Amino acid sequence: MPDRFYIDKDDRQYYEKLTEDNFLNFKDKSQREQFLLAMAVGYENERKHVLKSREGFFFSSYMPDKTLINSLAINEKGTVDVLADEKEVFNIAEQYASGGVRFLVDAINQTQFGSYDKYFEKELFDSYAKFIKSQNSTATGTEQLVPKE
Repeated sequence: MPDRFYIDKDDRQYYEKLTEDNFLNFKDKSQREQFLLAMAVGYENERKHVLKSREGFFFSSYMPDKTLINSLAINEKGTVDVLADEKEVFNIAEQYASGGVRFLVDAINQTQFGSYDKYFEKELFDSYAKFIKSQNSTATGTEQLVPKE
């Protein structure tokens, strides 16, 4: 089992910029939380970046629940067989995190100061609302996740 998650050495500057700008309270987040956010953004925007030079970012023991990265790897490979190769699972997560952190910094650089936070927050809210709507439409019980409007 890999003992740590890696980032591309060039990505360190992107994480530092997001921390310095305090994007979505980035400076108050652990490196694990920063990584997972970047990974999710990379996945959502179909951005992967192969790591050219690897630098340790945080120990894998800081992520005891690997459900998110396992789900990502299964979706990427189309089979649960990928879970047998934990190094590949980590590699997929690292590539999406690299693509995601680069996407975030590019998006921030292309918008006015502070406005991307609001845009990103709206995107998260819209994604959550879409998820809840899909769950409500497939729910078989009488209780709904959110009240109907």
